[in-house]
Amino acid sequence: MLLENMIVNPIPDSPASIINKELVLADLHIGIKKSYEERGIRIPSQTEEILKRIERITRKNNIDSITLLGDVKNEIPKISWQERDEIPKFLEKISDFGNVKIIPGNHDGNIDKLIPNQRREKFNLYGTRGFVNSEKDVGFVHGHTWPNPDIFKSSKILMGHSHPIIEFSDKLSSKYREKCWIKMPLKRGRLEDVYGEKIEWGDPEIIIQPAFSNLVGGSPFNSSRNSLLGPVFNSGSAILDEAEIYLLDGTYLGNSGNLPTIEGHQNKK
Repeated sequence: MLLENMIVNPIPDSPASIINKELVLADLHIGIKKSYEERGIRIPSQTEEILKRIERITRKNNIDSITLLGDVKNEIPKISWQERDEIPKFLEKISDFGNVKIIPGNHDGNIDKLIPNQRREKFNLYGTRGFVNSEKDVGFVHGHTWPNPDIFKSSKILMGHSHPIIEFSDKLSSKYREKCWIKMPLKRGRLEDVYGEKIEWGDPEIIIQPAFSNLVGGSPFNSSRNSLLGPVFNSGSAILDEAEIYLLDGTYLGNSGNLPTIEGHQNKK
């Protein structure tokens, strides 16, 4: 398993994780329907389907709070009519499962205006640079900005933004893609050079969480290391050659420094 007996527990066959009784989700992109329609592709709203998936997870795992790692909405920079209609209802519904923490992503401009007033006490909207949990062992960040330096005190950093996927090809050269988890260590010296100060160091691993939305794309990590987005990766602050890759079912694909060409893997979807 990806993090067996560890602090962060990915849910098997789901792009979501649990920390104690807290559900963590990244990159929901509610409102993406509009982007498809602008390209001439008509699809139904995905918000109800997302809600059903969240409800199944929360009831099965006795969840008592939810953290959203950014990109709750999809439109940049404004709020679309669909987002204005659906996101307050969505947020109100998930607050039935407990308090909700939100880290705004690069798609989340004016997300504060979509938090339902009648439930506002159940929401905590953080800054874009993330936060560390009360136990100080996990940092949370979307990934499009430099993290708050305090985040590096933790032993794990959960991040969204990159929508990690792996591409497979079979013996007939047919290609398909699957979501994956990626984790890797960081370079303390490089980060201290960037921040210009000593960093209180918990020797953290970054864990890149897959997108919860089924409609967002991504660049395969095994075809381009540049598929990982954000300043931490662009600055060379992560040790990409030591990245470990896992599929949603827990299959370990190997270390990215010697990731083999994989053929014949059966797509279960």
